[in-house]
Amino acid sequence: MPIKRWTIAVAAICALGAASCTSNDTTTDEPELTEVQADACEALIEFGLWEPPEDDPTEADLVEFRSFFERIQAGSDGEGAEAASSAIEAVNEVIETQNFELLEGPEIGQAMGTVGVVGRDVCGYEEIDLGVEETPEEEGSPATHEFVGVPDTLTPGRYSIQLDNDQENFHLVIVAKVPDDYEGNVDDFAQLDEDTAIATVEWYAAGAFAEPEQTAYLTADLSEPGRYFILCPVTSEDEEVPHHAQGMINEVTVS
Repeated sequence: MPIKRWTIAVAAICALGAASCTSNDTTTDEPELTEVQADACEALIEFGLWEPPEDDPTEADLVEFRSFFERIQAGSDGEGAEAASSAIEAVNEVIETQNFELLEGPEIGQAMGTVGVVGRDVCGYEEIDLGVEETPEEEGSPATHEFVGVPDTLTPGRYSIQLDNDQENFHLVIVAKVPDDYEGNVDDFAQLDEDTAIATVEWYAAGAFAEPEQTAYLTADLSEPGRYFILCPVTSEDEEVPHHAQGMINEVTVS
């Protein structure tokens, strides 16, 4: 059974709760951009904050979804523009045919993961390069999933997060703001049931949808100081426990 990218995006975003979906002023030094390029950069941030509908999307939902890619395409070229164009074509086909299964296909998933390269090529955001390590389940030892390369601290600003997935499972990246009154660490959070987790963190960005042997990107505005969790909430088809409960969660302090 193929990974359902649209469904995973909805589940990941809704499961963590969009309690803080506002963009902040950034302190990152950015290159001088044209108006169209600057709008493409804003579209990247807004795309990471967007809440997909829980049910089949309406035409208005799809038009809004497509608009992010249209703005990104207009202000970029190269790989990012090509990915945006592919996404636009896919969404247009969904609108014309009402075949929502197309939203679950690898083409739209790859496009969603690739457009974020514009955050590096055009916007000049600070870069974070992540890798993945997986250990399969063995007798007496559970499976593990981990990010590689997550920094402990960051300065406030906008970041382009690259996920290089050279492993066997699909992964994505969620960035969640940890409220000041939550004293638990990543191990504590990983043990929370879904409802408690929803009420605990504030969702900031979701993306970097990376199939095995693919590289994907997420643009995140981390201008607000504080604690953040970077995690992958995907549950692989042959497992019952989400990846973040198997080690794929890290804490980052922005200060």
